[in-house]
Amino acid sequence: MHRNILVFTCLWSLCMLSVMGQHSITGTVKDQGGTPLEGAAIELLNSSLGAIADEKGEYQVMNVPEGVQVLKVSIIGHATQTQTINVPTAELIQFELPESFQELPPVVVTATKREVNAQDVPTAISSIDASGILDLQIDNINDVGKAIPNFNTYDDGGSIFPLVSVRGIATINDVPIVGIYVDDIPLFNTASFPAVLQNLDRIEVLRGPQ
Repeated sequence: MHRNILVFTCLWSLCMLSVMGQHSITGTVKDQGGTPLEGAAIELLNSSLGAIADEKGEYQVMNVPEGVQVLKVSIIGHATQTQTINVPTAELIQFELPESFQELPPVVVTATKREVNAQDVPTAISSIDASGILDLQIDNINDVGKAIPNFNTYDDGGSIFPLVSVRGIATINDVPIVGIYVDDIPLFNTASFPAVLQNLDRIEVLRGPQ
């Protein structure tokens, strides 16, 4: 009888020692204006422990061992912070993160436009000059589809919003999938397509990679 009680007492003592060595760290993460930063990542460095701040900016890191620990908090748009703490004497840790913006260096794009022979262009291209436009009686975008292979247009019934398809890649709404340019100016909506093609010097269709 006494032996059974002794064994139980020893096991209970070991469990208590194990629990006493583990602690939790709680706190909040907010910006400098006091707004909670939901989704902020809290990491206990040199371990696999961590937490995510909730909608109130509150977090809890469980099973933290005793001793000196380093907490790291980060979230996009704010500066990362770390705090060195002593567990268990410091178990309520608050963070106030200032905003942080990274300015990207300027990107300069240069290009040179030059006229070349269509036979020398390393992509599939069709071109109709002014006399060809007149001979083929091309008056609108739908007429272009009748004159150039692998280039199709689908009339909506009023010749106002034609849907353009190149090699099976088609526009299905008012945002063109096939890029259309007039004098190097892109047309970003089918409503901007010219209803009538007049005074054209040349029509070019490039069927390159999408």
